[in-house]
Amino acid sequence: MTKDPQLQFSLDSYSNVFSVSATGIRRYVTLLQPLDRETQDFYTFTLLASDGVQQSFPSDRDDNGVGRK
Repeated sequence: MTKDPQLQFSLDSYSNVFSVSATGIRRYVTLLQPLDRETQDFYTFTLLASDGVQQSFPSDRDDNGVGRK
């Protein structure tokens, strides 16, 4: 568990059916409405987590001209 305030969670789909708790150390996926198996047999979604750090992958290794002749 983490206490990182920048930690963000989100669902990639069905955000009208499920939600992820926005605060606290523990996060919960909760129902926003009743499920009806006659309308939909199952739900498949991905829970996305981000710590607020963006990774950078430079495409040019020689940004400063080092090694040029």
